[in-house]
Amino acid sequence: MHLLLLSLLCASRVVDALFWPVGRTMTDAQHGVSNAEIAAIGRSQSSLDAYARRPDCFKDSAALISARCEDLDARENERVRAAISMTLCELATAKHHTPPLECAPFAAGAHDAPESAVGECVNALSRSAQYWSSYSGYLREIPQLCFAYRRWHDIDTAKDIYRNATLRELDLLHALDERGLQQAEALAIFGDQLLGMRNALSDLATLSQDLNALAHNLPAILKQQAEEIITAFSCPSTHATATWYGTNNSGRPDGCSAQCRVRCASACTRTAGDWCERACRASSGWCCFARRGPQSGLHGARG
Repeated sequence: MHLLLLSLLCASRVVDALFWPVGRTMTDAQHGVSNAEIAAIGRSQSSLDAYARRPDCFKDSAALISARCEDLDARENERVRAAISMTLCELATAKHHTPPLECAPFAAGAHDAPESAVGECVNALSRSAQYWSSYSGYLREIPQLCFAYRRWHDIDTAKDIYRNATLRELDLLHALDERGLQQAEALAIFGDQLLGMRNALSDLATLSQDLNALAHNLPAILKQQAEEIITAFSCPSTHATATWYGTNNSGRPDGCSAQCRVRCASACTRTAGDWCERACRASSGWCCFARRGPQSGLHGARG
């Protein structure tokens, strides 16, 4: 207990020294607890512990002093009663000493004796130097005992306050940790959502590029498909054929029946010695023609 008290008091001094402004000096009153008070607390606490280990009379008197320290400080008569009680306890332990008869009302308990008995007992104790020495010593010691008791009580109160503050701080730290975990989880979810949005934007950008390319090539594709549709309806046959009907006096064919589906680069060309009857079936360059071969008959060909 003593070491704990001294440790707490010294620790408070160290904290004050660390955080006190430079250049300022502190008096014992500013420290709150002086070196003399620390020594007095130690001595008084030793006395209280010693009384608590002694017979029941001292133990009861010490307990009464501890319980009524406020009254003992404020009322001198209460201190006198307590000193008488302690003196009678000391005389009771000495078998060869008999307490004065005037102090008999205090034998059952100092708090039960009438007020008139206080002065009579003190006068009786003053007639003996030994009794008076014990009484006056206890009368001086009681304020010191109360001081030590109050200091210990203040220390216990401070410890309770510190413990409660520490528990509240731990609860606050625990709540902050939980809140931090919740925020971390929320940030992780937000990160996943943000990544999904980025992927969606990337897909939209790719789709936009594809649509732009399709829009750029769409006129040519539509034109080509339109030409193929027109050609399909104008030339139903996929093979070039020709039928020879005979010749007139000039050797030219009387008629030419040709069905074709041949793609010409520009138009049907005429080969030397051959006569060609052609007809453009569409603006895309499709044509039908007939060519007379070296012998009889006509053969379909591509221009």
